[in-house]
Amino acid sequence: LACLLWEAASLCPWHPSWTRDWGRTRYQLPRAAEGYEINGRPAERVLFVPRVFRAEAAAGLNREHEDFVREMMTANDGQPRIMIGQVRSFIPERDGQPGHVMLRHLRHPIGLHRACHDFISRECRNVLSNTSLAPRADDRRPQPGPRRPDVIGIFSVEANSRGGVWARAGWLLPVHGSTYLPAANHDAVLLIEALVNARHAFQYLLSERQPSQRHASDWLVRHVLDPQGNPVARAALEILDPGSSPQFLQARAAIAQRMAQQGIPTWTWVPSGPCGERQLPPLPPSDQLPQQIAHQALQALEQS
Repeated sequence: LACLLWEAASLCPWHPSWTRDWGRTRYQLPRAAEGYEINGRPAERVLFVPRVFRAEAAAGLNREHEDFVREMMTANDGQPRIMIGQVRSFIPERDGQPGHVMLRHLRHPIGLHRACHDFISRECRNVLSNTSLAPRADDRRPQPGPRRPDVIGIFSVEANSRGGVWARAGWLLPVHGSTYLPAANHDAVLLIEALVNARHAFQYLLSERQPSQRHASDWLVRHVLDPQGNPVARAALEILDPGSSPQFLQARAAIAQRMAQQGIPTWTWVPSGPCGERQLPPLPPSDQLPQQIAHQALQALEQS
């Protein structure tokens, strides 16, 4: 469902003329849900996405959340509702106390049923360790290095008799904090920021498959020059872990070969060194650059 909504809401492509904050993202998600059904009900009827908190509108924002919870309590139809929001913190089970998450813009936590907690802890462990949710040795000092991805949570929730909200199931989607494009780790954040700063049009190819099972590259950048300096409509972008297995690298190489047969060259980055010192190699130059600047960019790319 997270993948479907992110695709339907056009939150995977980027154009240099766009801006996107949580307010814009929140606006696009319910509109994207129109036409879909969840457990036989119109998706927009069961979906709650909190607005950006503003002090002057706090009463209205809190009332929206209270109305959502009250509707769950009084409906008594056994059907969960869906909440999507920016995750501020993930608190695991401890000393017999159930786990819970805090969403930005909401003052009350979402409790996690044991099955939901165990699923997120197991299936989203990379998100919990590679993003802003990762525990820090000293919360008073920001960690060095590039910004970590933010996290969007999507939860199937119900209300108890006391008005508490509990998640039966959930999923965590890591995103770049300024564009809400999917971003698995800080290397993806570096790539997104470089593409945005260079005013590229590009797209993340979101998939629910594991990387080893995918049949396409993760990123496409549009209207650039290929290694020979010829304009191409698309180029693929890959970030490969230096510890990838030979089988995985062979599979990705086969994908690059298939795309090359379609006229789509593949740019590949294998990050190395400490996270805070990593440098993104030169990107494919835009086909709109002056010839001399584009030639220099291609030379730098070839030498990197």
